[in-house]
Amino acid sequence: MRRALIPAIGFSALALFAQTPAPSPSAAPPAKPAAFEMPKPGPEMDRLKPLMGSFRVDEHHEAGFEGPAGVSSGFSHVTEGPGGLSLLIDYTTLVGPMHGMKGHGILAWDGEAKAYKQAWTDSLGAMLVMSSGAWEGDTLVMNSDGTMMGKAYKERDTFSGMGPEGFTLTIEMSMDGGPFQKVVTLNHHRMADPSKPAAK
Repeated sequence: MRRALIPAIGFSALALFAQTPAPSPSAAPPAKPAAFEMPKPGPEMDRLKPLMGSFRVDEHHEAGFEGPAGVSSGFSHVTEGPGGLSLLIDYTTLVGPMHGMKGHGILAWDGEAKAYKQAWTDSLGAMLVMSSGAWEGDTLVMNSDGTMMGKAYKERDTFSGMGPEGFTLTIEMSMDGGPFQKVVTLNHHRMADPSKPAAK
């Protein structure tokens, strides 16, 4: 009897072993997500590098929009924005009728719009001016429009003569659909010493 039980027990054990599922292979560790690669500034921003630095600015105001013609002086400090994808502009008028005027702007290449974009605000009014533009040869032309003192206007800002010594920014405006008239010419002279000059 005992001899008969031994084979029966052996066969039962084999049957149980056959029914036991084989251990599954260990799951592979999840793949690490690809690291986000920060975008790098392209050639469009390289073309703006002559605008960077500290500049003494001669302001030549035309008679008309802002009052009588005159000459003032200012200081502009332009630095690289986050990731080199923009320029940050800080401006102060030091001498003249608009003494103490402060402005701040951001100029960047918009890859989606395929155009340069700028946002500008200053202490002359509660407004944010948005402009867009492109190169015309070696000249960068930015255009904006809006309402000023209840009247529609268009503005054209032209950056020209860019080089190691500085550049010129010419601002023209058109009011109520009239012809463009020069408002001010800002001659930027690069300074070796980045410290802000004292007001006279």
